[in-house]
Amino acid sequence: MKTKKKNASSFFQFSLLFIQPIFMTSNIAIARGAFGNIPPVALASSRWLLVFLVFFPFIYHSILKKKKYLKKEFWQLAFLASTGYAGCGALPYISGLTTTVTNMSIIYALSPVFIVLLSAYIYKERLKIYQYAGVLLSLFGVSFIIFKGKLSNFINLNFSIGDLWIFGAAVSWSLFSIFLINWK
Repeated sequence: MKTKKKNASSFFQFSLLFIQPIFMTSNIAIARGAFGNIPPVALASSRWLLVFLVFFPFIYHSILKKKKYLKKEFWQLAFLASTGYAGCGALPYISGLTTTVTNMSIIYALSPVFIVLLSAYIYKERLKIYQYAGVLLSLFGVSFIIFKGKLSNFINLNFSIGDLWIFGAAVSWSLFSIFLINWK
């Protein structure tokens, strides 16, 4: 009996590895698709309002029970809200106004690299050789795609403002991820 439960739990956890990128990708497609129809901040706010309305009935009593902890950890929660909500919520939608879905996806895909590098910097961690190799391989792969394998595209580097907004979103997501894990 326990083996079936463990297998079901493992399968669920494994499936989350595929579900999360689907949500991130659909979010980027919506950001670009809403261009000109819905202001980016309104789109982000309505998305989070919907999440709040769906989950609030289930967490209300737990929030009341832990009210003293919310006051104690207010600044940490404010930081997580600003990086998670504003940075990861609004910035991709703002970026969708002036860049392509492809650029958004590729630049946002650098988030794991930023998580490794920022975590090492913030917590003074020494990276292992395979971590450096993974970072370099990721950077090379993303660069190859962005510059279409042409050195001339790298030399004539030209970013749109939307590319910079999505870069900010990737850094924001990285900071959110790092501190969420370490502020328990």
